[in-house]
Amino acid sequence: MYWVNNQTNAHVKRLFLSNPAVSEDYEIICRNEAIQIVYSDTVYRQIVEILVQDQRIDKIFILRTDNTFSIWTSLKKYDKESRYSLYKQELEVIKHFSPVEFHFDFHIADAQDTRELLASGARLLFPRK
Repeated sequence: MYWVNNQTNAHVKRLFLSNPAVSEDYEIICRNEAIQIVYSDTVYRQIVEILVQDQRIDKIFILRTDNTFSIWTSLKKYDKESRYSLYKQELEVIKHFSPVEFHFDFHIADAQDTRELLASGARLLFPRK
């Protein structure tokens, strides 16, 4: 799976995106030379499904800029075991969406970080109850 970026598929992408009826809530993905239009929430949901397998994660935020997904995870506890477990889940996201570009970051769950991330335009995808 990859984002359309070659010249032939770029033409199709421009035609699709130039349609005023099309929302910005879609991703254009190419699989096996076939272009697919996928609702962004479907992609986000798949990312969350992979990451939340780690019970140490408190929240997940995402910000998409061009073809890069920036993902912040809030950890309940900051220790070596938590970090390594998170790295393992992040690697699964990368494998699943290869060669999509990701930028991962993590922090200890706290209200100030949450406010700052939301103010930056990041979207809260998952709050653990």
